[in-house]
Amino acid sequence: MFRFVRFGGGGHGAITDRDANKMMIADITLAAFTLCNSLRVVAYVPQIAKALRDRSGAEAISFGTWSLFLVSHASAMAYAFVNKQDWTMASMFLFNAIGCCVILLVAGWKRARHRSLDEEKVRDCGGAVRWMAGWPGRPRRTRVPLRLSNGNRGTSRKAIGTKDSIS
Repeated sequence: MFRFVRFGGGGHGAITDRDANKMMIADITLAAFTLCNSLRVVAYVPQIAKALRDRSGAEAISFGTWSLFLVSHASAMAYAFVNKQDWTMASMFLFNAIGCCVILLVAGWKRARHRSLDEEKVRDCGGAVRWMAGWPGRPRRTRVPLRLSNGNRGTSRKAIGTKDSIS
């Protein structure tokens, strides 16, 4: 089967059903790409909102993973723009890269704020608890000075941040 299509010069060219099917598949894959990437841009919003509400320094957000996503989107954007001259595809990857940047910025801000609050709490304890670096959200173990009932000083190994700890 042949279909006749008019090209720019006024002449006629023949397109087979096979060529038409190839164009249809290309249109379907373009539509799927556009739909999926549009949904992915919208999917950043709940992650950003959750990071903003987080009170533990956004510890569940992996800087390595989100940085890799950012580099991947930036390189795909450059490829689409430079090699394909496709502004639509480049803009999709640009919006994905912006979403990654926002998540990384919010997580960095929350972690810095959480660290400063932790250090402030330690200063407010009057030296009863020694601050030690550890994983956020995990009990840190250190020696805590004690006053024994007989007036002597001693030490006890307690988990900081647990109900057994001295504050």
